[in-house]
Amino acid sequence: TAGVRWIYAPVLDLHRQGPEAVNSPIIANRAFSGDPERIIETAGAFAQGILDAGGIPCGKHFPGHGACTQDSHTEPGVSFEEPGDHLIPFKELLSKLPSIMVGHLEFPMVDESSRPASRSRTLMNILRKDWGYDGLVVTDALRMEGYGSEPHEEMAVESLHAGVDLLLYPE
Repeated sequence: TAGVRWIYAPVLDLHRQGPEAVNSPIIANRAFSGDPERIIETAGAFAQGILDAGGIPCGKHFPGHGACTQDSHTEPGVSFEEPGDHLIPFKELLSKLPSIMVGHLEFPMVDESSRPASRSRTLMNILRKDWGYDGLVVTDALRMEGYGSEPHEEMAVESLHAGVDLLLYPE
């Protein structure tokens, strides 16, 4: 009734469990599962429900915050693994996602520049070029520590050049 149609959900991040699992302190119970197939099923139904109700779902946090042990609100989110399984829900649900939120997450095994995905042309190319995604890409909040400590104007330009369309919550 308020006319708000853009929903920043579903969360597509994996939340694995067990003694050897990487556990993100910010994802935890926000995740549908630690299994990509279960996420595709449940988050896909969630996204379809938003679409059926006339809303606009936004899958987040590309390329997968579940791979990081840090909370990117308060420190850089870094994963020293290939994004692999973390990418599966995003790729499989593209047709139900008119928008995707890119996280401030570094994957040095993929992009050695130490830029978070929200400023990384290398990581954004997975989404834009390799998968051909032409929907709207929005950053997570720019006021988060994981975005970086350089001047925000310069980092914002990097995000746009990387392939982001909209900058969320800038200074």
